[in-house]
Amino acid sequence: MTLPSMQRNLLGLTLLIVIGLTVFLLSRKLTLEARKRDSLLLDMIANISGSLDRLDGGLNDIVSQTGTARNRLRHLIVLHRENLLVCALLGEKQRHRRMSGEEKTTKVRRVVQSSITGSKDSYGT
Repeated sequence: MTLPSMQRNLLGLTLLIVIGLTVFLLSRKLTLEARKRDSLLLDMIANISGSLDRLDGGLNDIVSQTGTARNRLRHLIVLHRENLLVCALLGEKQRHRRMSGEEKTTKVRRVVQSSITGSKDSYGT
């Protein structure tokens, strides 16, 4: 009778050792998989962080280029206004020249007409 109870104890001990080893090996395997998963997650986070850094750098470049373009546009607006002013002044000057030219022509015509009519009067009488 002691033999079967001893066999039972040995069988129980064997089962306990097998279960313990299985749990230990599975936990070790799970730990390795968890480490791999964690490593993969860290790599993904590092890639995302690098991409965000590149995006941030790109956005900083865009902001810088936008500021430069804005300054150039302001300069072009100032130049355009100056050009419009110069065109208006030149147009006004040209109009004054035409007006003074027409006045001179009118004065010359009057002088010529008066000299012609005056000479006819002096010759005619």
